[in-house]
Amino acid sequence: MKRICLSGSIFIIAAVISVMIHKGVPGVPASGAVAQRQTTVSKADSRQTVVPESWAMSEAVKKITGAETADRERLLLIHALPLNLTEYDRACLYEYIRTAPNNSASHVAKNDLLNKLRNQENIPAELTGKLLALVYDRDQDIVIRSYALQHMRPWYEVTGDEALKQGFYDALSETETEMAGNALLALRHLTQEYPDEFDRERIGGAAEEIFADPDCCILSRISAVQVAGMLKRETILPAVREVIQGRSSHTALRLASIASLGEIGDASDIAFLETVASDSPLMAPAVNRTILKLRDKR
Repeated sequence: MKRICLSGSIFIIAAVISVMIHKGVPGVPASGAVAQRQTTVSKADSRQTVVPESWAMSEAVKKITGAETADRERLLLIHALPLNLTEYDRACLYEYIRTAPNNSASHVAKNDLLNKLRNQENIPAELTGKLLALVYDRDQDIVIRSYALQHMRPWYEVTGDEALKQGFYDALSETETEMAGNALLALRHLTQEYPDEFDRERIGGAAEEIFADPDCCILSRISAVQVAGMLKRETILPAVREVIQGRSSHTALRLASIASLGEIGDASDIAFLETVASDSPLMAPAVNRTILKLRDKR
């Protein structure tokens, strides 16, 4: 996962010029090996430093960040980028991700860039701060914010950075958008992989609250009921049954609730589900799959 900067930009992050010239990029292991779970920078470390115009970006990055480059060519150039980008090229890519116009094609390009940046041979010390800056910026395109948050999950597995953990928890409060749901999905995975580092009860409780609140973004409510099911939150069962039964409920939310009932319900729910299937043919395929799962629990 990687980043970008408009071709005219001359910004770069936290560079000490003499150190960079003589010793390479600060904070990068000299061995070239990717250090595991190394603490990186906090969300506040998103400052940029002006550098001499003579510090030119590579031709590939210049084309990637150029407004005149065709979408297909940009993607091919991104895929061909090396895994040892200079700090200046990375800074330009971050800036491109942050400021370039957003549409379906640029969303794909920016996500691919985040992939490329995240997979550099040496850990980019600034990447944590850049991801968090995107996530916390509510003026940023919501798709790009969502991508950044999703990239934070595998990046946490590399760095173990506490700032990333806090970023996930902070995103749970943004229930008016899909960010809370995205955070829940990431946290559910992380609490499974790192049970001693993440609060399973806190995550499950947040999932229940978001699902039960009709004012929350529907996408976050769908993610919430999925996570509650995965975490076996049986206390959510009454709310799940109510949504399944409610004809006025959002169709996708009802379907997600039916699937979660298969995770946390039991055979006593089968009769209820059969009634739902007969009353709502649209729900019948999902209901029948859940009934089979509940029967297997007997």
